[in-house]
Amino acid sequence: MRRYLRSIWKRIKLRGTSYSDRHRSLDSLYRIEDPWEMSSPKEQARFVAINTLIAQHLGRVDSILEVGSGEGHQSVHLAQLADRLVGIDISQRAVERARRRCPSQTFEACDVFTIPTQHLRKQFGLVVACEVLYYMKDPAVAISR
Repeated sequence: MRRYLRSIWKRIKLRGTSYSDRHRSLDSLYRIEDPWEMSSPKEQARFVAINTLIAQHLGRVDSILEVGSGEGHQSVHLAQLADRLVGIDISQRAVERARRRCPSQTFEACDVFTIPTQHLRKQFGLVVACEVLYYMKDPAVAISR
């Protein structure tokens, strides 16, 4: 029953969010913990696979910008590949949970257009945006930023 209710909650909150920059709807999803079920074995396996690909093709990088870091589930894995990880998400609730999950990393409640300038003074060795571009009104502009 709980899984069914979570599914309905997500369906309602995600209505109309594709390619729309509807931050408020996305933020409200985080009224419940782990709304995307990132702690599931399936998602954890995906994070391991992504880390394996990054390690094979890039090796260790000095820094990673994780766009759409959510509650930091993938951040735990990505942080293993870099000296510094900065995660950004539009949800303050998600960012607070990510800070608890990965206390040695940096998380900000913002988007790619409002990221604090102190994080942009240095280039990032890698920028990842897993499962978030389809929630941005203009993904090409976001990628260019």
